[in-house]
Amino acid sequence: MKNLQQIYDYIDTRQHEHLTKIQEFLRQPSVSAGDPAQVRQCAELLRSYYQVLGCVEAELVETDGHPGVWAYYNAGAEKTIVNYCMYDTMPIEEDESWASPPFEANLIEGAAIGLPDFARVIVARGAFNSKGPYRAWLNALESIIAVEGKPPVNIMFVAEGEEELGSPHLGQIVQKYQDRLKQSHAVLDLEAAQNQEGVVNVSLGYKGNVYFELECSSETRGKGARRDVHASLRPILDNPAVHLAQAITSFFGSDGLTPAIKGLGEDIHPWPEDLELIRVLANDQDFLKEFAAENDVIQWAGLTKEDLTHRSADHHLPEARNAVVDCSPSSIRDHVVSGFVISMKWQGSFVSMSAGKGLVPVST
Repeated sequence: MKNLQQIYDYIDTRQHEHLTKIQEFLRQPSVSAGDPAQVRQCAELLRSYYQVLGCVEAELVETDGHPGVWAYYNAGAEKTIVNYCMYDTMPIEEDESWASPPFEANLIEGAAIGLPDFARVIVARGAFNSKGPYRAWLNALESIIAVEGKPPVNIMFVAEGEEELGSPHLGQIVQKYQDRLKQSHAVLDLEAAQNQEGVVNVSLGYKGNVYFELECSSETRGKGARRDVHASLRPILDNPAVHLAQAITSFFGSDGLTPAIKGLGEDIHPWPEDLELIRVLANDQDFLKEFAAENDVIQWAGLTKEDLTHRSADHHLPEARNAVVDCSPSSIRDHVVSGFVISMKWQGSFVSMSAGKGLVPVST
């Protein structure tokens, strides 16, 4: 962009306007596990933002759940990017304590809520994850268009209202525009937010997901019992939970980290620039200390270049928020169960698990 400083100046002179737009977005509840009417209203509001931006297409995409939003800005550019957005939020739990009502999006002095390094902050559900940053991104786009006339790339906007539910119907949104999405050159998902030192962290990549379900049942195997029975019968009854634990173990090498699934990640090759960045971070002691503190890390599994770029299926790496199945011998021998199901989600470098019926306690 040729007029970067003019864009900055434009933003500086419209801070109140931009702040008001962020508050408007946050004040519209969009709890995906809550009222469907409110979620739809938020989808409509987001569509109106795309229309104001100048998108030649802006429409709700009906799914079997909450609606998605599709929009397209035609800048007449050579390159096209896809911009992903989640417009839903987590619910408000009864035991949560708020300095200000979560859907009023009030401006609060930072010192009043234990953030003295910030003069003012917005307190709201979604202010950080992720409606606040997304509306700020749209504010920036509006500023670019106001100064330059158009952005430097064409933009396909894809928004969903069920990310906090696990994106069960995102595929229905993508499928409708699949042929067009394949023509894009990159995907951009902005969730930038400042820490207390004013540093903005920008993610340079994301992990892909593959979901599958494993089921081990005495009924289907023809062994064991049709219902849960007392552990005293274990010597004479087959326990499907043991076989399920053995199956999970087979996904990994002896180190518990390296995937033992043939072909997993073989066609993925990190860019040299990414490898160099990881090398620098792996040797940055200040970064490692801060990163460890943020994640309550006891000990890293590894922080070399090879470790951080390895396509592993482990649940111990940073940023994993999983249900970890306790498959210790004591847990397995306490009960003999008739059936057990684990749903697993491969997400690039870790696996998350959620337990179904029966035996194994789950901690989150």
